[in-house]
Formats: sequence, structure tokens, C-alpha cells
Amino acid sequence: MTENLPFPFKNGITQLFNNFFEPAGTVFVPPLDVFETQEGYTLTLELPGLSSKDVAVECEKGELVIRGEKKWEAPKGSEVVRAERVLGTFERRITLSDLTDETKITASMKDGVLSIHLPKKPEAKPRTIQIEVK
Repeated sequence: MTENLPFPFKNGITQLFNNFFEPAGTVFVPPLDVFETQEGYTLTLELPGLSSKDVAVECEKGELVIRGEKKWEAPKGSEVVRAERVLGTFERRITLSDLTDETKITASMKDGVLSIHLPKKPEAKPRTIQIEVK
């Protein structure tokens, strides 16, 4: 699934449409929030139960790709009576703006929340222009 920043409403509708044809309970799509500052974008994804070892973040041809797998095993010697959690592999693709500095992207994970910082290139940042008095 590919998404373009910063149009979250459009992407949400696209995601709903794309997931409409998937059988219920079979697709894990981690929720994504996007925040913008003058310095760049911050993306956060909820990944409960996952560690940084279960997730990969990569830049591929102008896209940020977030991949991972949510696994679960029944305790040894037990039988599953009911399972409602969504498991499996996931992938989110976000098209990066030309003004994103891809060489300075960073990611961190804390308490099941993945945070990715996408800094803007200097030319994308607002600057103050001095007014000359004549």
C-alpha cells in the first residue's frame, strides 16, 4: 500500500477501500499518525507486542517502507479456544516528498510505538527575509 504525505484523509479512504476486499481478521495494518513541524515530519505507528527486531524501516526509490511481522504462539501444552488478534506480516509504503532529506531519516521504538523522523531539506524550511530600509 502506497501513501502520499500529507493527505491523511485521502489515504485513510484509500486504505479502507484497499482493505474492503480482504477477509476480516486476516490483515494487520498498524495505525499511522503523521505530524509536521518546520523541521520535518514525524510518523508514529502502533505496534503492540513487537520489538525493533520484528520491524524494518527502509528507503526505496523515494518511498519509506515499513515492514514487519506480528507473531503469536499458544502457551505450550494449551489449546486455543478463541483467538481474535490479527497476526501476520504487514507493509506500509509512504511516498516521500522531494523536500525530505532521506539521508537523515531516523527511527526509534518505545513501548510498542515506532517513531520515524523525516527531516526536511534546508530549502524546504521557512526562512525569514530581512526587509531592507531605503
